[in-house]
Order: sequence, then structure tokens, then C-alpha cells
Amino acid sequence: MLAVARERIEKNGLENKVVLHQAGVVEIDRLFDEKSFDLITSTLVMSELYDEERQWALKELVRILKPDGKLLVVSEVRPKHFLKRAIYYALRFPLALVTYLISQTGTKPVRNLADEIRQAGFEITEERYSFLESFVTVVARRSEIAQPAAVARAMVSQSRGAWITQNRHTGQRQSGRRYRQFSPYGSASRKGTYKSELLSACRSVKGHQRLVCICRW
Repeated sequence: MLAVARERIEKNGLENKVVLHQAGVVEIDRLFDEKSFDLITSTLVMSELYDEERQWALKELVRILKPDGKLLVVSEVRPKHFLKRAIYYALRFPLALVTYLISQTGTKPVRNLADEIRQAGFEITEERYSFLESFVTVVARRSEIAQPAAVARAMVSQSRGAWITQNRHTGQRQSGRRYRQFSPYGSASRKGTYKSELLSACRSVKGHQRLVCICRW
């Protein structure tokens, strides 16, 4: 992921505008200042995290997002409807098994991602689900209500993510571990939808604004 990003940055002559960070989610507080981004995007990352990691990460995203900024999250979630959930697990199980056998890792769909985003201190402005309700796109902003107290629980495990950000920081750190992921919904149409969501969000950022994208690597 980072190699592809670096290649595209060089191809488009954006070396002076984009900085790549390879880091664990617990390093957000070290990398980024409070209220420093106009737009934050997270694509297929939340389901990679343990509950404690996800709660901590969301609270950090509240901290680094500007008051008038926007959060865009695309994630794998657990369908609420029984029939759709049954179909989803029937499709997911064989590919999840192959993923585990090859890479010794896997993902776990989030049960109540929208609720977790609200509890972290965001106000959801848009929420869209795929046909099977197994993927969700959430658009949110900082809530005007007082932010909840920060999570004090120690973070032991590292996330497996890559940070692509237009940021003044230039240092790169390496943490986490590599893995391969095989998505049961990795069709061209679904990938195209996610790409369209991300491109649309990125185009909304003006020249003087700052963007951070959170993605798997």
C-alpha cells in the first residue's frame, strides 16, 4: 500500500505536499497535533483493531480533527438483519479460513460501529450500508457536546495500518506487522464504490487544508 502510494505521489509530483507515515494506531498522539486536520478518512481499518484499540483511535481522531472538519469511515460491520447476517457469514467463512491459513491473521466485523463513533465524541451526518449491510460508510463531524474523557486503558497490541497524510511531520516509524487480507466482497464494483467515496472526500479538501487517510498496509 505504501509502495503504491509513494509511486503515485512521485508520478504526480506531490513529494512536497504529501508525507507518508508507517505507524501503529497508538502513535497517533505522538504524530499529530490537536485540531490539525480538515478531513480524516479511514478505509477498512476499524475491523482490524481490537475493541480497546478502536475506542482509543476514535477518541484520538476527535482530538486531531478541526471543529469544522469531517470524518469519513468505511468499514466491515456485522449485519443486523438475521437473514442477511446468515448469508454474509456463509460467504465470508471460506475466504476467512483461507486468509487465516495463509497469513495467520484475520478480521472481525464491528458490531456497533456507528454507536462507537458517537460515543467517541462525533455527530454522524450520514450513514450508508451495502446490500447485505456488511459494509458501512459513515460521515461524521465533531460533536458540539463536551467530549468524553480520554481512554486511560494501556494499549498493548499494535494496529496494522498505514498513515498517508499531508502533514508537516517528516519522520517515519515502522511498527505493527504485515499481513494479507482476502475480502469476500472485493469485487470491482465494491472497490469502485470505496474509491469513489475516498476521491469525493479528498476533492472536498481545499488547497490550504490538511487531510489524513488511514488505511491498511
